[in-house]
Amino acid sequence: MLQIKIDGVEHDTVADPQTPLLGAIRDIVGLTGTKLRRGVGACGSCTVRIDGQAVRSSLTTLANAQGPTSKS
Repeated sequence: MLQIKIDGVEHDTVADPQTPLLGAIRDIVGLTGTKLRRGVGACGSCTVRIDGQAVRSSLTTLANAQGPTSKS
């Protein structure tokens, strides 16, 4: 089980650690504000912040987003 923290709320997931963070945000947590366009990170519509850094959630896996203060 993986945990992700979004806007201060912890969410438990049973998704594969290689699942794109975007998929977890939209499909598992149900937050649809983060968008998918082409899925290559070029347009920036999937951008989220992790520990203050902007990352493309379509290119970042759940495993890469893990950490004590991970947040989108």
